[in-house]
Amino acid sequence: MNFYRHFLTAFVAILFSLGAINVSKAQTGIFYYPALHETLVHNNIVGIAQAANTEIYLIGKASTVDYGKSVPYFGRFDKKGMPLVHKFYEDFPIWNLRKLIITQGLSLKMYGTTLEKGKYNPFYLQLSPSGRVEGKSPKTVVYNTILSDISSKKDFAVVAHTRIGENKKYNITIHKVNPTDESYDWSTPISTDLNEEATRVIVLSDNSIIVLGKEYKNNMRTYTPIVYSLSSTGKVLWRVGITVPANFFTQDIIQVDRSRFVYMCSYGKEYLGTSETRVIQLSSNGEPLKANTIPNINGNGLLLMDGKKVMLYGSNIAILSGRVVTRAKFSIIDKNLETEYQRELGSTDVPDVLMPQRIATSFPTTSDFSSAVQLLDGRIALTGKVFMPADPKNPSIKGNDRYNAPLLVILDKNGRGI
Repeated sequence: MNFYRHFLTAFVAILFSLGAINVSKAQTGIFYYPALHETLVHNNIVGIAQAANTEIYLIGKASTVDYGKSVPYFGRFDKKGMPLVHKFYEDFPIWNLRKLIITQGLSLKMYGTTLEKGKYNPFYLQLSPSGRVEGKSPKTVVYNTILSDISSKKDFAVVAHTRIGENKKYNITIHKVNPTDESYDWSTPISTDLNEEATRVIVLSDNSIIVLGKEYKNNMRTYTPIVYSLSSTGKVLWRVGITVPANFFTQDIIQVDRSRFVYMCSYGKEYLGTSETRVIQLSSNGEPLKANTIPNINGNGLLLMDGKKVMLYGSNIAILSGRVVTRAKFSIIDKNLETEYQRELGSTDVPDVLMPQRIATSFPTTSDFSSAVQLLDGRIALTGKVFMPADPKNPSIKGNDRYNAPLLVILDKNGRGI
């Protein structure tokens, strides 16, 4: 009942904060879900998918207060953001959780990595739509391997693994798999003398593959971005490096159309309260065409919108009342890589607007967007986390009641609505 009280309070606050609201637009808003578990108090949503019946599925990395243990979380919601199911899988500790896909058989699969006795293993958990466990990955693999990313099409998926060899040398392997039974169609080790880690894999419209990664240098002290292109059968076609300042925070790449990609990498300096993201338009061969720097956002990812616009999502770093604060933020970028519209969560949004003013001012919430998807009806859903009091109307003045709660923001198809 505690959760539902918070949810209803937040929903009412959204309606009032929006002022005069049209009922037909009430399927947009800011939603948060605190106090879902007694001990797994932190929960960062890292993946989102929508079923054909319009239900929204979220997965997250749920952790204890000291982050000593992390397990998968699964949430099922209706298309308005109303919760239907919350599940925590305490028998499956994880190191990282990467993505959620829906198989042809309508099962759900969450993918990530476990860490046992100093060894990384790719991990998956197969679920029914109600959250019941239907299958799991084998416990052991031959090599020390991280599941870096997975990208799915209608009847297959492409998985990027990063194998950690002797002397911590990294190498990338790409697999085409059937997600229904995890059988491999082919595997391509990208064997080089370089030290390379996969970040992102995407399957293009012609079923060819783009792999985004990092090349480590100077005994792992610095790294720069690399892009591989593979054919639909796994043959390496080309490799390019991207010229940006070294040691970015995060990076992503999307295909805009058959002739263009957009790449981004983000930088931030917390001690200065500054952040920025570099966006670069690339040709179909990976050659840079134009670039721009988007200030005041530390990007985590990119989403292709209608009209070939691109949404950059992440957070902004600011110093408020002497504290370093991150605020979930997104920017909509046009074809010239210029910012068309941007929105940052702030003091007039929930949950901050529910808190006593002096606490909201001196100790505001922090938030971040980590994943995004366009829903079947064209709306856009952003997910992440918000570090907030369990009960924002009655917060502790010491701040010892704050944990990372799941965050879901639903926008209209144009990226507006909140």
